[in-house]
Amino acid sequence: MWFLYRRNDAGSKPPLDIESYLVTRLPLIVVLVLAAELGSILLVGQLLGFWVTLALLLLTPMAGMHLIRQSGFSFAEAAQAASQSRTPPAGAARKGIFQFVAGLLFMSPGFATDVLALILLLPPVQAATAKYVMSFFTVTSATWPRPPAQGPVIEGEAVEIIPPDKQLPDNRDGS
Repeated sequence: MWFLYRRNDAGSKPPLDIESYLVTRLPLIVVLVLAAELGSILLVGQLLGFWVTLALLLLTPMAGMHLIRQSGFSFAEAAQAASQSRTPPAGAARKGIFQFVAGLLFMSPGFATDVLALILLLPPVQAATAKYVMSFFTVTSATWPRPPAQGPVIEGEAVEIIPPDKQLPDNRDGS
């Protein structure tokens, strides 16, 4: 993704500075998305008519809300099943995250983000996007679940011993 990096004088790609990226490019992205949404509404309005376009604009946010609700339920069920089988819930988490983002995109008015939401629901796109995003992270521990503690378990009580020179004065009698 060439637009995520600025080349330095040596020609190499420095790491992404997300703050400067957002400050410099976010307004342009917002304007382009708004223009695409408006253009898509006008195009669909010309092709299908006013009432069909209005119905689609009212129904897609409802579909988005349903998808967000469904993603939460399916993620909870998958996480519970993964917990019972003692496997990591990575696949369920990935699917739930993509469903949630697609639901948010469906809730925005317009058809350009609806097309993007439909594309995000395709499993090959999810796999490629997850692989790209995960390339920015490093895995520190690959054990799941963690092995039990080694050695005997000793039960007991702990009492803090404070040296006399560190103790606070006892003022319980009110003086």
